Amino acid sequence: MDEDEIPPNRVTFKNIEEKANSLQELLTEPVFARLMRGHEKFADAEDLEARFRATNSVHPFVPAWYELLDSARRSREAGSMQVSEEATFLLGLQFALYRLSQSDHYKAILESLIDETQFFSTLFELFVFITYSFELQQHVTFVPVSTIKGERRPDLVFKSIDGAPVYLECKSMRDDVRVEQQVWLDIQAAIARKLKNSPLSLAVAISANSRLRPRDGDAIIDAASDVINNYPRLTRADTDEFTVRVNKILESDQHMEMPFEVRALDGADSMMNGGDYYQVNIDGVEKGFARKLWKIDTFTYPDTDQAERIVNLIKGASKQLPRDAPGIIHLQIPYRDPRHFQSVLDEVKSAVEGESSKRPHVCAIVITGRFLNKDKHRKAGSDPILSFHSVIPNYAASFVLPQDFRLLGSHPDMMIINENGFETPIEMGREGYLLTEFKPDSELSDHEGAHIVQYCSRDGRRQINIWQDFNKRARVEIWHEEAGHHTLDIDLSQIRLGKTNKALVTWNRRGISFVINGIEVIKSYGGDD
Repeated sequence: MDEDEIPPNRVTFKNIEEKANSLQELLTEPVFARLMRGHEKFADAEDLEARFRATNSVHPFVPAWYELLDSARRSREAGSMQVSEEATFLLGLQFALYRLSQSDHYKAILESLIDETQFFSTLFELFVFITYSFELQQHVTFVPVSTIKGERRPDLVFKSIDGAPVYLECKSMRDDVRVEQQVWLDIQAAIARKLKNSPLSLAVAISANSRLRPRDGDAIIDAASDVINNYPRLTRADTDEFTVRVNKILESDQHMEMPFEVRALDGADSMMNGGDYYQVNIDGVEKGFARKLWKIDTFTYPDTDQAERIVNLIKGASKQLPRDAPGIIHLQIPYRDPRHFQSVLDEVKSAVEGESSKRPHVCAIVITGRFLNKDKHRKAGSDPILSFHSVIPNYAASFVLPQDFRLLGSHPDMMIINENGFETPIEMGREGYLLTEFKPDSELSDHEGAHIVQYCSRDGRRQINIWQDFNKRARVEIWHEEAGHHTLDIDLSQIRLGKTNKALVTWNRRGISFVINGIEVIKSYGGDD
């Protein structure tokens, strides 16, 4: 992409420092100083333990800002984008603030960023605003904060040409998840301190059997300390809430030559390690050794009931939406990659459908996941963020969205080739079919997917989604107010790489079927075995 073709909201290795400086100016000196309060503790941290403690004592902006500065340095030295996910999301804030800098709501937005409990939700609000106003060219503005005590209003409002409003409320689970992350950071810092003072080389693995709350940290630290102090007489501690396991890494008289790789245990969500190191000159060659090593692996609770968290967000968001106008709820769920995001969607979608149907003023719920594309972000001007939007319509809604409103996550402009060979807009009736052709060049990785067909009407009420998911698996999903909601998972072993493939999806009230290259792969019809 040529430089003059790069959109103004894109970051390249050439403008990353300029964007960072602009962000600092847009935040204003007083606000930036408040966001960075106590940053010296983070910047001066001598080791991982100190860095973990400092992370919990500062605003979440601080580690993101230092990550951004480090990313700018690495990008400049490498001559290509070397930007972490955290730094990339922070840079997205610059363009949103730039667009809003003359707005009457600018001061209130900056105040929301200062509040640690609202920081991630405010970032998400700004993402939703900039997507509607810049990407979709929708007339969306912020709703003024209420001056009435206890009254909470929606975040954004769309004004139709005829004056009809659509209200938008945004909620991010990152604020909720961050509380649990802070507990884990406290636990890791305390146990790291204990391991550093122990004469033994030990590895500690901690598994949580439920979501951690601030009150749980002390119990885990005490249990792990007891096992470390009494090892090898004690090797584990088991409770209903958590499990601690301790293993020896090196014998007391054993030293390990460097460099060596320290790997996390399979399935661990995080790992930190350290040791006692020294240098020896052997035959004129300096060699490094470790006389002691320590390691901590943590396994967070998989939280199989994600629906509970999301339903609670929906309940809170719906209360902020006026009941006399159409409303949209936007949710952000912070997960590692598209594959993880899809598994969470599978888990919660029926609960979300059920919850939205109880709220006739909510026309749709859009669940968003955003992830860094580690390949695309190195290319000048390419969008480094993979954004996934799952639109869940509410067929029980008592309102109709205005004709000039386009829902974030919708793709209403898809064209198909008709029987006469001409391109024509797709039309979804209560029953029908769609024939499409596609030519995949290569296998997909575990963390990337590709849409074969992606149609979603502007209001989200009619959708056809066919996408190659992960490792020869695909998903077919149909939404229609009369045909219903149907989903099928497909084995893609029939797909031919480097060749044209034909896929036919058929739907009606009874269900859907999927045919690829003339072979019916799967069907789901009421009354079928």
